[in-house]
Amino acid sequence: MRCRSTFIAALAFIALATTAHLRAQTPSRPQVTEAIDETKFATLAGNTTPAASLKANDRGPVADDLRLDHILILLKRDPQT
Repeated sequence: MRCRSTFIAALAFIALATTAHLRAQTPSRPQVTEAIDETKFATLAGNTTPAASLKANDRGPVADDLRLDHILILLKRDPQT
């Protein structure tokens, strides 16, 4: 009897482990609902580190193919989502 309960527990664990990714991938409504218009920009106040505004740190324009190895953008979601 102990062997059977161990088998059932192991089977339940395997079933839960293999289907966990399906529950985590629930579809949500699209966040971008229209075409992006690059002529409309919004400046977000308070999001630039003070060091970035010093002229001594300005190294001018960069090449179009400059690769950024790490960038972190934190956006606030719409309260309806």
